[in-house]
Amino acid sequence: MGRLNKTIRIAGNTESPCYWALRSLGYEVKMSCVEVDADNLVYLWTYLATKAEIHLIAENIYQLLSQAAVHEVRGNLSVSKLEIEEYQGQISSVPIYNDQGDLLAIENSSVLPKFTEEDVASYLVLKSKGYEVYICCDFFDTDYQCDKKYVLYDDFMWNFEATKEWRFSATTMDEVLALLTMWEVRGKESYTWKSKSEEVEVFRSLQSDSPLYDLYGNEIEE
Repeated sequence: MGRLNKTIRIAGNTESPCYWALRSLGYEVKMSCVEVDADNLVYLWTYLATKAEIHLIAENIYQLLSQAAVHEVRGNLSVSKLEIEEYQGQISSVPIYNDQGDLLAIENSSVLPKFTEEDVASYLVLKSKGYEVYICCDFFDTDYQCDKKYVLYDDFMWNFEATKEWRFSATTMDEVLALLTMWEVRGKESYTWKSKSEEVEVFRSLQSDSPLYDLYGNEIEE
């Protein structure tokens, strides 16, 4: 594979362009928020996207855009048992590295990345577009011993990448597909995919003006 021209990683500047990519695809997007624990600032967001008979719901804008991308390619979000098994085979041989970049040999099913059928569908769409998909993880337990039988899932940072002419990198499979879709929709030059300042302002205003509810479904007036 030749040298990759650019890399787009999940970051603070990728959220707004994903929203605008959804709008460019013809979706109406709405957001709402539930106040789970006000004292500890715990909130649960819900993102909705609608277009004709398509109704999508997600916890963040990346998941929402990846769902839209799956619909565009596959027609729905469902996957078969064989497709799930294919994805499981992909993640079963994931290399795991310590914080020094050394490869660790850990054979423990409890540390495999958690996934949903949406992750499987995102993976299949990436492959159908001709992308090489790479998964690895970094292990942050500095006291790890090679004979340790049990490790905590939260000790790991998972990395997902899709590469062809560009590289797209994130912490979940659906985020990777969202970044790729955003780039395809908004332009494939170096900077055309990025949001203009006014686009960011509109997106942030939509978030701040979204209705806020308590756990019982009552709207909270701010």
